[in-house]
Amino acid sequence: VWCWGANDAGQLGDGTFERTNKPKNAVSLPPAQQIATGSQHSCALDKDARVWCWGSNEFGQLGYDTPERNFEPAIIAELQAVSSIAIGGSHSCAVGQNGQAWCWGRNYDGQIGIGNYNFSDGAGTTPSTVSELPAVIQVSTGTAHTCARNESGQVWCWGANDAGQLGD
Repeated sequence: VWCWGANDAGQLGDGTFERTNKPKNAVSLPPAQQIATGSQHSCALDKDARVWCWGSNEFGQLGYDTPERNFEPAIIAELQAVSSIAIGGSHSCAVGQNGQAWCWGRNYDGQIGIGNYNFSDGAGTTPSTVSELPAVIQVSTGTAHTCARNESGQVWCWGANDAGQLGD
């Protein structure tokens, strides 16, 4: 994985907080099959179906329970057998090979799908199963909303709807 651009939160994963216009290799990261980037964090899905994240963790979007920035990729141990990932403004999501969806991070509009709008009790800082969602094959994230699709093409959305982004 190669990244470049702003790096004030370590979102390039190169072990520094230095901005660069030249591609830098994300350190300590095994070969990836997918990468997703947000405004200040990034995640990769490796060839063994594991999720690695790095950058800002102000809202728990890296999947662990401390607000520290991480300028090197770190594995999210709770997630295994993942088929795809997506990143929103300050939240992240993954779909398991079994169709289960998880999200974590900022939840001020309910975008992580855990049935509430806050995570003061710790929910949100680590991957949580999306509530009341059947098996899905894809998840897509916006700044403060998330949608998922199942194999037959049905779509579910949750989170912010101030501009009609949920389609209802």
